[in-house]
Amino acid sequence: MVSSELSDHKPGVLTAFRVLGAFFSAAIIVALILWATRGTTTYDPDRSTKRYANLKKLNDDNAKKTGEYAVVDKAKGIYQLPIKAAITLTVKDLAKVQPHPAYPVVTAPAAPAAAPSPVATPAAQP
Repeated sequence: MVSSELSDHKPGVLTAFRVLGAFFSAAIIVALILWATRGTTTYDPDRSTKRYANLKKLNDDNAKKTGEYAVVDKAKGIYQLPIKAAITLTVKDLAKVQPHPAYPVVTAPAAPAAAPSPVATPAAQP
């Protein structure tokens, strides 16, 4: 009989108010978000022009630094080389060095040291 009582149960007025309340609460939240963000635009044509100019300057500076010889600090002996020249010099230097391990290589594990045998000590007799 319990199942027939549950199937005959119809939603009441309280349930309808809860559903409508949830719907209106969501609508109010959406309306508040739209109201708070009204009139805000993130597009600024001057900003994009400035950013493209900065990018072009950065790319030109990088091309100049990676493609020309220059003196960075003469007192410290720091000079700037083009990338291609630096690669050529580095390859020549590395060709002279023979490969070798960077740490001592152990070919076989060391034999464990034999544990000292316990020596029986005579008990002191009174």
